[in-house]
Amino acid sequence: MASSRTIILITISTLMLYFGLLLFMTPVSHQANLVNAEPRPHHQLPPQQLYKAQQGPRIGIITVATPDKKLALRSALHYFIYTFCGGVTRILSHCFSLHNKKRYADSWHYVFLPVFTVHDDTLPPEFEKIASAMQYFKQLPSLEWLWLLDMDAYIMNKWLSIEDQILSRIPPLKYDTVSLILNRDASGINTGSCLIRNTPFSACCCRPMWDLRYNSSVENYHVWHEQALMAHVLKSIESNRSDPRGDAILYVPQRAMNSYMVGDNESKYQVGDFLIHFAGVGHKLRALDDVLDTYKEPLKDLLP
Repeated sequence: MASSRTIILITISTLMLYFGLLLFMTPVSHQANLVNAEPRPHHQLPPQQLYKAQQGPRIGIITVATPDKKLALRSALHYFIYTFCGGVTRILSHCFSLHNKKRYADSWHYVFLPVFTVHDDTLPPEFEKIASAMQYFKQLPSLEWLWLLDMDAYIMNKWLSIEDQILSRIPPLKYDTVSLILNRDASGINTGSCLIRNTPFSACCCRPMWDLRYNSSVENYHVWHEQALMAHVLKSIESNRSDPRGDAILYVPQRAMNSYMVGDNESKYQVGDFLIHFAGVGHKLRALDDVLDTYKEPLKDLLP
């Protein structure tokens, strides 16, 4: 009897894993078919999907979920287990990062868009943020903003919405103009946490970056990858004061959306900050554990 029950449980778990992986391993290029497919009647949709079918997500969060092809399956598996089965500890850093962002997105009715596949596996995976942003803006026309987040960035305050914490910083007279929101650290811009808007400016910014993806002569290309390309494109815009596209760029204080583990008061994470980003940290999982252990009590009511 016990062995039969075990076999049944294993079979059910295997089927759940299979269909879960089919869902979350869908390549970006295939997701267009899902978006353009005939929608199910609203009354057949679960509540969360019903909301999205009626309203359409206005804000999305993109994360490239794996550093290379070998880890793609593991990342998707971790995400599935954490989302549907629970019980996975923070030791699974990929899982914790994806779960952290998904729970936050769900709580504010945003749409979480983890990317498990890449268009070109000869490039560093960070370039996929550019391709995915361009593609999702076409596939999901209701999207106004996309928040591009690295895997080593974690949302640390679930009570802060993107609208109140970041978009409210746009000057009222420039709200219809601003299309790119980012921050600077000691080395310049950092694209590990930035917002891009579904406007012609975004196409004018992302397309040149994507066209330059093989141009290793761009300054710091081999160090900062897509960040170097964005710095290159923005420099060409901002160096020309007569270029109206300069008005579309807004820089916010670093701790508003991209706190670091180390730094001065302008950049170092403090309890209550929106996000912590382990940029440049060698042992990211150990660093995450240190933060979670150090601030265990106050974070109980802050983490998504």
